[in-house]
Amino acid sequence: MTNLIIDQLRQWQADGGPETWCAAWTRAIAVTEEIWTGRDITWDGMQLAEGTAALATGIYLIAARDGLGVDEVTRDQVKALAPPRSVMRPWDIVQMWEQRLTELGHDLQDPADPVAVR
Repeated sequence: MTNLIIDQLRQWQADGGPETWCAAWTRAIAVTEEIWTGRDITWDGMQLAEGTAALATGIYLIAARDGLGVDEVTRDQVKALAPPRSVMRPWDIVQMWEQRLTELGHDLQDPADPVAVR
């Protein structure tokens, strides 16, 4: 395992996948790279890396569903995928994201699906 957050993100990005997924990774890393560059994966570092993976997934969900380029996806659209806990429970949000991934043709049980794995 790598010692730097940004290296972990690039390793996950290298797993490939659909074109929109790869583009979503590029955008998510570009948004967070300045913050994570040089930062070690310590007790909270993996959670930070996973947060960037969630950002890539959110961008992908919106772009793929709505036929948008990843650069057209707005911050507000991504934020809407994770409404406040007063609106939805965390588990309900997970189920909503899983349903959207399934609708996009991903098998969440397939370890060879790079989108489902993340």
